[in-house]
Amino acid sequence: MEQEDQATSRALPIPLTFSGIVAFSARSTSWLLLSWVCIAAFAATSTVGFLHSRWIPIIEKTAESLPSTSMLEGGRIDPLPTESPIQNQNGFLSVVVSGLTQSHGNLTSDFQITIEPTEIRFSSLFGSVARAYPADATVDLAPAFLKPWWKSRKPLVTVGAFASLMTSLLATWTLLATIYFLPILFLTYCTHRRIGLGKTWRLAGSILIPGALIMTLAIILYGFQLLSILGLMAATALHLIVAWIYAIGSIRAIPRRSPSFPSVPVKGNPFSGVTASEKIKRGSNPFGTTNDDS
Repeated sequence: MEQEDQATSRALPIPLTFSGIVAFSARSTSWLLLSWVCIAAFAATSTVGFLHSRWIPIIEKTAESLPSTSMLEGGRIDPLPTESPIQNQNGFLSVVVSGLTQSHGNLTSDFQITIEPTEIRFSSLFGSVARAYPADATVDLAPAFLKPWWKSRKPLVTVGAFASLMTSLLATWTLLATIYFLPILFLTYCTHRRIGLGKTWRLAGSILIPGALIMTLAIILYGFQLLSILGLMAATALHLIVAWIYAIGSIRAIPRRSPSFPSVPVKGNPFSGVTASEKIKRGSNPFGTTNDDS
């Protein structure tokens, strides 16, 4: 038992191994929150960077290709090209603009946005969904208006997306740590590995870190086309499973605490000054006589 305690105490508080997570959870809550903030910033930067380099250029190029008199009014966009639809794409996103209804063809990218006169359609490998334009909206879609409008708001949108992603991640991790807290507390109690309420919550929060790093790495690999969209979906599922793998492994890395039982005193000879337990320790016969007895 002492060897297990020493091994756990010597483990580096890096939440990438089972013993490292146990050591990390022994630190203060501020360490966990600081780690969350750093990882959330890393994940948000990777995601916003991917959208900025892979999606936004396609959308900007499409906006610049719209007819000079395009207008959304009364739930309809007019005019839109009918003979030769506008299509800009890369391996991640395809945007099609056509004046013909039901103009979405074969999916050539991981995601596709189709702009039609009365609706906008979002398509992917998992299906498509269409949304009608609001009937009471009036929006000037002429490139001469859209380009300066977007240019002036692009930095604000980028910062807003970054802040929203960070806030969403931190809120999600806080919620998940609170949900995982009770099952982990139950498992540590049943296996005689009681570590306290605060440390249990920090352990529940620490097991989320490896999965978050896996998901962030998957986004980076996907952005460099080293991982397919199916691989990205697999990584999304895997990063949830990894949390429970680390939960079970970390609980097993906590030294087991044997239950304490009250000590029962050994009754000796009431007529002797030496107790039976002392005689046993000395290797003497508890039923024999001693010098004191004589």
